[in-house]
Amino acid sequence: MHYIKVKGVFAALGMALSMAAAVPALAADNGFYVGGSAGTTKWNIGPTDVLATGSIENNDTGYKIFGGYDFTKNWGLELGYADLGKYEFKGTYGGASVKGDVKITAYSLVGVGTFPITDDLAVFGKLGMYSWDAKASVNSGSINNSATGTSSNGLYGVGMKFNFTDHFSVRGEWERFHDSSNPIDLISVGVAYKF
Repeated sequence: MHYIKVKGVFAALGMALSMAAAVPALAADNGFYVGGSAGTTKWNIGPTDVLATGSIENNDTGYKIFGGYDFTKNWGLELGYADLGKYEFKGTYGGASVKGDVKITAYSLVGVGTFPITDDLAVFGKLGMYSWDAKASVNSGSINNSATGTSSNGLYGVGMKFNFTDHFSVRGEWERFHDSSNPIDLISVGVAYKF
């Protein structure tokens, strides 16, 4: 009887040790991360969307900073701030010559699904919402005007990341900041640090 009790204690101790050994592997899959990336933006807009006649530069440089939490190796949540570019335009509107620019920034919240290919390489997809802020300035002769606007809409994207170490990774991704008629695309490359 004493032998059976001792054997049971060792069995329980062995189970506890194996569970403790599994904890670091679980911890490596979840945790907080931060990062930043930069690339190119394209506002899918034409001159006649804002002018009677004229032209608009709808490509610019964009960047973003982000932070998130991985609940598992497959699912996480990410917050971000993005500068989506400054777009210059010139032409005619209401019979007058005009020129100006529009600067767009955004805050986002997305769910991230990650699908490992190897231990260090993975693809991911994201889906969520963003809130944008647009600031426009317009010049027509000696008259200068400015205006601001805000709204929110859907955001989605895909990308790939490579883990150089347990903490540092590099990622490349495409994101579409959706709009009913004039979405903005951001293609970027960046780095992330996982705590």
